[in-house]
Amino acid sequence: MVMIQVFFTTASQMLKLVIFILIGYVLCKRKILNDEMVHGIMALVLKCCVPIMIFSSLQMDYSAAVLIRGGIVIVLYLLSAAVAYVLAVFLQRKMRLPPRAGADWRFDALFSNVGFVGLPVVMALSKGGEAMFYACCVIITNNVFFGSVGENLYRRFGGYAAKKVQLKSALTEPIMIAMALGLFCFFLRIKMPNIIMECCDAISAMVSPFIMFSLGALLTKGRLAETFIGRSYYVMILIRMIAAPLVVWALGYFLTADRTVLSVVMLMCAMPGPAAAPPLALKYGDPVWATR
Repeated sequence: MVMIQVFFTTASQMLKLVIFILIGYVLCKRKILNDEMVHGIMALVLKCCVPIMIFSSLQMDYSAAVLIRGGIVIVLYLLSAAVAYVLAVFLQRKMRLPPRAGADWRFDALFSNVGFVGLPVVMALSKGGEAMFYACCVIITNNVFFGSVGENLYRRFGGYAAKKVQLKSALTEPIMIAMALGLFCFFLRIKMPNIIMECCDAISAMVSPFIMFSLGALLTKGRLAETFIGRSYYVMILIRMIAAPLVVWALGYFLTADRTVLSVVMLMCAMPGPAAAPPLALKYGDPVWATR
């Protein structure tokens, strides 16, 4: 009975996100939303709304147990990324995909869209609290590795020399600054006034609709049918959105029995490829595979 209730609760929350995507699709098709507006919405969400949502979510009581579970989250996420990466390399060779596809495969195996898509999903299913703290742990890990190895994957397969690691730029993003401030308040037990938190909650509530509107608008680009054609795309979906979460599920029971930890990491691992893949692919090679 409990499992059925959890399923319907999750399904109803996910249905809301799908409805938002459909609204964004219709708005763009009817020219109510244009490319400039969509880019503006995405910038607003990533530079303002999501950082405020993260800071608001970290306004919770300090707990050493939560910190330990946060470390377990990071370990699980790294293990799932490692397994997905090895699996991607193996299947790329088995399927005899062209070498230039190697960057896309490795990039999508290592990284997932934990910030732009993952956070709203976790928020919708958990209503904040500890779950958002664990989601922040995943984002920190993802961003650090993205800033150190992400672009160099495309540079190597595109025939370019490796770029010097620039962790400074990754760590000074608004999302990372919001996490740092949130964790600072968390450790020192600093609580913001109610009026500040009410403003943060109001802004946080805009994240899911805005992001899903943007995703719906992006679906209008090109022919939808072409997006679903190609065996290699489905293999990567199998790796990124099914195999990686299953790795977390299998290994998680050896590290923790906490359902919130397992749920958050599995959700984050099940996110699609990062939005940064197509621009990088365009810069260093062919963007078609990454875009689809």
